[in-house]
Amino acid sequence: EEGPPPPHHFHVVAHRTMRRRFPLLLSVGLAALVMVAMIYTGSAGASSSSLGKAISSKTKPDLLSWSVLRSLSARKSCSQKTRRLTKVHHPPRAYTSGSNLGGEQGLSAVIVGAGVGGLSVAAKLAKSGKFSNVTVLEKNPEAISGAGRLAEIYLKGPDGGNYRFETGPSLMLLPDVYRRTFSSLGLSLDDLVDIKRVMPAFRVHFADGPSLVLSEDEALMKSQLDALEPDGYEKYKRYMASADINLDGGLPLFIENDWSNALELVPKFIGNALQHWPLKSHYASLGEFFDTDKMKALFSFQDLYIGLSPYESPGVFSLLQSIEYTDGIYYPVGGFTRIADELKKACLDLGVNVVYDAPVSEIKVDPDTKHASGVVFERDGKTESANGDVVVANPDLPYAEKNLLKPHAQRPNFDNTERNYKYSSSVVSFCWAVDKQYSNHLAHHSLFLSDNYRKSWKGIFGEKDYQVTDLLKRGYKDFNFYVHTPTRTDPSCSPEGHDSIMILVPAPPIDESMSKEQWESFEETLVKQAREGVIRRFEDAGMSDFREHIVKESVRTPSEWSSMYNLKRGSVFGLAHPMTQLSILRPGPRHPIVDNLYYVGASTRPGNGVPLVLIGAEQVADQMLADLTKTMAATAPAT
Repeated sequence: EEGPPPPHHFHVVAHRTMRRRFPLLLSVGLAALVMVAMIYTGSAGASSSSLGKAISSKTKPDLLSWSVLRSLSARKSCSQKTRRLTKVHHPPRAYTSGSNLGGEQGLSAVIVGAGVGGLSVAAKLAKSGKFSNVTVLEKNPEAISGAGRLAEIYLKGPDGGNYRFETGPSLMLLPDVYRRTFSSLGLSLDDLVDIKRVMPAFRVHFADGPSLVLSEDEALMKSQLDALEPDGYEKYKRYMASADINLDGGLPLFIENDWSNALELVPKFIGNALQHWPLKSHYASLGEFFDTDKMKALFSFQDLYIGLSPYESPGVFSLLQSIEYTDGIYYPVGGFTRIADELKKACLDLGVNVVYDAPVSEIKVDPDTKHASGVVFERDGKTESANGDVVVANPDLPYAEKNLLKPHAQRPNFDNTERNYKYSSSVVSFCWAVDKQYSNHLAHHSLFLSDNYRKSWKGIFGEKDYQVTDLLKRGYKDFNFYVHTPTRTDPSCSPEGHDSIMILVPAPPIDESMSKEQWESFEETLVKQAREGVIRRFEDAGMSDFREHIVKESVRTPSEWSSMYNLKRGSVFGLAHPMTQLSILRPGPRHPIVDNLYYVGASTRPGNGVPLVLIGAEQVADQMLADLTKTMAATAPAT
């Protein structure tokens, strides 16, 4: 299922060699088009799903982060209607459970984890009519469970006022992906949730003083970017033109499989690839447009979300900026739990049984047949079992593989495979209830960027040649961080005249070579330094009295992220997206040796972020149902 890397590596090397020798040949452009599309938009290879060896699927978009796609109907080059992804069906295989294949009794499904992926699959299976019993088991209490990390916390101020904070995503991208999920359940998301565009997209503060806003105001953008470097705005427009071509070529051709405009799009993509080779590093690619580190930093911070630094990520990741800066960022009024609540309600209306405070301890797999038959879980201090014709695991894949499966059911040589996985960063999150509003300094989304571009990326992905404790030697201007102040768009987040401010400071994934005591000591110092550093940066940005206006605080560390959501190493964005963990080289939704066991979530195909997890859930469920229908037809008695 995970496949050996050498063929993929050979093609990468071959394309690079061709580029050096024959830079003007059309074949290079075509090769680049296919290669980039395969690697970065997930059209390469089929991934199999199973319903007891009866189901297989071809997953499509592997767009590498929550911000790689935009609404499928928003771009000028795409159709204005929402289109479903084309499915490729493989020959059905023999079903192994002995069930009646959706007869009077129907099938049963057990889903581990009430994350957005697990709930989405549950709802789709229940709506299909093929499954008469769909059960979702969630380890956390309902009070803190939205849809996994689509949840919120409240802090109560001294005067009794409530301050609301997101505990998961805070940027809504690809709203049509969300809409399509609800539409497939017979619901209109826009009738249920008020979705607003966030503008400006970001306010950016640099450590050495200047700040700017990224908005649609062209005159303002020109003034700001030209002040960063000569002709900065014109360079920005050229960069975004290239980024838009990367997205416009990949989206319709390889995500939607719509080749109706291929004669227009393919030559543009090839021409852009020949000018700006998409496999060179993002940092090197940015150097083709910009001279200063400030400009480069503006268009590479998002690489964090895919678990790579700009020195590792390919230049084709300009897709991210095309999404966020060209197409925009959105926010569901009332918070992301509005979406989680509506998805849970849809599940309940369809008869799904969602059980909270029910941590799963084992996925049951027959050692002889390698067939998944259900799970073992804890509830009210008792050990119980839930049987199912199919099991779907929504927890982080590395955790589920190692902790929920016994050795005989784990992927071959998984210990070695897992050691070679590259993980995304973790974060230290601060939620601050503030009894003053800082609307002149903080937008809905704000970035605070270091004045030491290279150093700001060092160590946050747990490089083997870098000691995590070296992070404690950083100055307060040496790291980047993100600030979410949703009151700008949604006043219900805090009392009038106050702010709910959430900060994410990138931190390395948990270093498993350290003892628990060593790591806890490191975390404690890291939290103190990060907190002080953030406040000092706020003060430098003009919020000189900020410290005295914090009335309540909540902090979450990598260890807490790990324990609360079963995230391996506390990596909040799941497995990173280097070339060795993309498309067919990323763990697929079907377990390679266990029948009837599936995965959905950030560490599986197509990738991380709510939109891609929803796409993955759609693909898994749709393929299960399509191939189940084929299996029923193939096994029906002849008439």
